[in-house]
Amino acid sequence: MALALAGAYIVARLVVDSVQQRFVNQLFESGRLVADRVVEIERDTLSVLRTLAHTEGLAQALEG
Repeated sequence: MALALAGAYIVARLVVDSVQQRFVNQLFESGRLVADRVVEIERDTLSVLRTLAHTEGLAQALEG
């Protein structure tokens, strides 16, 4: 009986550790994907701002 309980405990512990490790890995991957997307949005925004900054007459058009 004690051997069965010890075996069940070990198996349960291994399963919990495996699930926990998968969860942590998914969190890291999600964080990486979000960071990559933020960088992509920043690049797009900077591209638009650079285009606007080099458009002739933009300042005057915005003023009047």
